[in-house]
Amino acid sequence: MKEIKEGFFAVEEKMPCLPGDLRFERYTLPGIFVNLGQEEAAARLLSFSQDMGEWVGVSWSNLIQTLFQERREEDERYLASSKKYQKEIERYIFLSSITFGIYGHFKPLPREEKAEKPRIITAFRPDMEEFIVRGIRELIDKSMITGPKYDPGILFPTPTLISRVWEEQMLQIGRS
Repeated sequence: MKEIKEGFFAVEEKMPCLPGDLRFERYTLPGIFVNLGQEEAAARLLSFSQDMGEWVGVSWSNLIQTLFQERREEDERYLASSKKYQKEIERYIFLSSITFGIYGHFKPLPREEKAEKPRIITAFRPDMEEFIVRGIRELIDKSMITGPKYDPGILFPTPTLISRVWEEQMLQIGRS
């Protein structure tokens, strides 16, 4: 087992296509899995390979670390947006009160900007990590990824998973 980068390992099995041949938005594989947990778990595992340009396995610790880091980034983005809106409202109220409502008559109440579309499906799920881990376990049971056989526990995509995603995407292209 060859470690490419800390926590990432080369896949030694022959795969039906290259990581760049699969097309999907980050962490979504619509129409391929019945269960959203399986969909996101598979998409996350495959996204590591796409980012690195070759098929890789990822350690549990890297996967969990990525989940927590993304959750933290989403929370920070939300808090920054809320703080900005709160300051705008406070300013509006202040200016309206010192001008006896005249400011409010000419300036509309600030509107909260729509937050950008979350990059991760489970960003606002309280059980995000458990949700994805459950999806991983289900994919292991279906032999779509290999489970933590090795110490410290590495998840590898299997040809079964890659074939399923590749074939479904070819069918979707044929339908359009």
